[in-house]
Order: sequence, then C-alpha cells, then structure tokens
Amino acid sequence: MRRDSAPWLSEIAGGWSRAEPGELSRAHAEARASRADAVDLITASGHDHGLVFPREIIEQVTVDALRRAESVHRYAPDPLGQPAAREAIAGFYRRRGAGAHPDGIALTPGTSLAYLYTFRLLAGAGHEILVPSPGYPLFDDIAALAGLQLRRYYLRETDSGWRPDLDEIAFQLTPRTRALVIISPHNPTGTVWSHGDLDALRMVCPDLPLVFDEVFSETIAPPLEALPRPQGFPLCITLNGFSKMLALPGWKFGWMKIDGEPERTGPFLRALTHLADTFLPVPELQQAMIPGLIAAADPAVSRALAAEVARRRSLAVDLLSPRAHRPQGGVYLCPRLPEGVDDDDFALRLAQEHAVFVHPGHYYGLPRHAVLTCLATPGSLRDGLDRFNRAVRSA
Repeated sequence: MRRDSAPWLSEIAGGWSRAEPGELSRAHAEARASRADAVDLITASGHDHGLVFPREIIEQVTVDALRRAESVHRYAPDPLGQPAAREAIAGFYRRRGAGAHPDGIALTPGTSLAYLYTFRLLAGAGHEILVPSPGYPLFDDIAALAGLQLRRYYLRETDSGWRPDLDEIAFQLTPRTRALVIISPHNPTGTVWSHGDLDALRMVCPDLPLVFDEVFSETIAPPLEALPRPQGFPLCITLNGFSKMLALPGWKFGWMKIDGEPERTGPFLRALTHLADTFLPVPELQQAMIPGLIAAADPAVSRALAAEVARRRSLAVDLLSPRAHRPQGGVYLCPRLPEGVDDDDFALRLAQEHAVFVHPGHYYGLPRHAVLTCLATPGSLRDGLDRFNRAVRSA
C-alpha cells in the first residue's frame, strides 16, 4: 500500500512529488552563490557563453511574420503544422541530399514531446522501446508517461571511441520490442552511426520501426562532411529541432520527419495527426517565422555555430587527453576517472573544492566516468578543465 503525503496523486506523480534536490545539486547552488569563479561544465546551452543566434535575423523574421495578418488574426490550425513551415523543413533536408516531403513533416514544441508522441503511438503496456546506453536520462520519464518499458542496448568502447554493436542489439531484441532508438551524433559519447552501421542494422531488424534522433546533426566533426541518415527502413521517425542547430533552445521548436513504406507511414501519420490535434502545441506566429528563419540562417549561421562548437570541443579534448575520446559530433565529453574513484564522490568534491560542475557518469549509464559539455567559453574551458585535471591527479 502506498504511504505518502499526497495519496490523491497518481503513482508516477506521487514519486515526482517526493523528489528533493540531491547533495550534488545543493553543492552546485552553494558554489554559484559563494564563488564568482565557478565554472559550469554541464550546461547544454551556449547562450551564456557567446553561442547565440544573430538577434537582427530574429527581429527581421519576427517583423515579417507579424506583417502577414493571417499569422496574427486568423486561426486555422493544422495538427501537423502550417504547410509553409513544413515545406521549409523539407527544403532543409533536400539541400542535404535527403529525400523529404512536407506531408511527412510534423512540427512539435521541441523533441521531448516528439519522443512522447512517438513512444505512445508505437508501443503500450507490456511493450518495450530499445534505447542506447550510455544514454539520456530523460527517456525514463518519457517511457513512464507513455506507459511502456525501456530496454537498453550497450555501445561498445574501443580505443578510438564508442561504437554501435550490432550483435548486442540483436541480443536485446525480444518479441515485446516495438521500436529502436538511435541517437547520432550520440548523447553523450558523440558517436556517429556510419552508412555501414545503418545498412547492417537494417539486416538485423528489417521490420522494426526506427527512431533516429539527429538533434546534433550540424555538429559532426571532420572527416565527416554530412551526417549518414537511415534509408530503406519500413518506418523511420527522424527527430530534430532548432535548439542545438541554431542555438535557440528557448524557441522549443522541433519536428518529426516520417519516412518509409506507405503501408507504415500512412497509418502512423493519421494517428499522429489525431494525437497532435488534441494539443495543437506549436504557436501559429512561431510557425509563420520558420520559413524566413531557415532561409536566413541555413546554412551560414548553422555552419558558423557548428564551427565554433568544433573549436571548443577540440580544445576540451586536447585538455582532457588521454582520458577522453575525440567525439565525432555533439557537445559532450566523457573522460574516464582513475581506477577506484567513485564518480558521484568525484563530482561532489569537484564542486565543493574546485567550484567546477560536471555530472557523474552513472547518470547516463556510464559509471567511473564524468560527463561534461564543451560549450563554455575557451577561457572558462581552460580554467575549468585545469581544475578538473588537478582534481583527477589528487583523487
């Protein structure tokens, strides 16, 4: 029998209501309040560190959208998003050599809700979604909200980085598996699935729906010139958005691109239309801004932002060498801690004694590692990682 202070809440809400800030969160708050030189190496937003979208473009795009009276005074919602905005997203893919049609695009307020839509439409009670580990902690809450279970497949660490393991994926498949999630570039290891990896995966699970998270698609590192994308799957739901690509996390603008065989994509899109029509969560004015925003920013602004992320990522890898692999993309690094060092204890001591914030690797299913981002300014990265390395040497 449940014993809690809020028995009128659902079981899942009751658990959330009992959550309290942990010791590490309290240590971060205390360091921020007491130390002007605190270095935040866990932020996934570059806004406070000079990685910002040009304000003049936003102002012009906003004015242009406001001048179109229908975006302000006329309300004619489309559950999947206004056609002009969806056509702009399709054009983004066509310029990258990927097939896309606006009828296969659905707009969402960020990718988190897109995950919830996708999980809810593909699976239910007693079903499983196969997700990568190391992985993103948000999946657990989304799966709980969708009323399904997660099952994890493990990436394999090599001398040069983390790689997909097709035998591991085949081993983790069960009759309850309803979809497979790929994150490429992966969060947090930075792994990019190659064309060969994706072709081999199609042989392993030819009938399984694929969820392809590419939110870090514009941050791939040389020698890669373009992100390999899945082809030939019976149903593939690609997730992306402006948060990472254009340094616009506050916009909460994302999308789903649905590809595959008509007998799969048709029913999925009809079900998605019904579900999206329940909420209609993307503001009309914001949708009206999308064509102008993409026309002004793609590819010049996205490339400039990606180039600066790449410079900071390379700097962080050099400072952490040889403890961290060089990621193929993304903004995270996963330095290994010395043998016998507990990642929880290390992250806490780093905050308390050095005012540097990192996550314990076990948050991501990666014990004996720290997880951090490279989005701080170069000066802050040098300072913070110098303190990090001193803490490692004294651990």
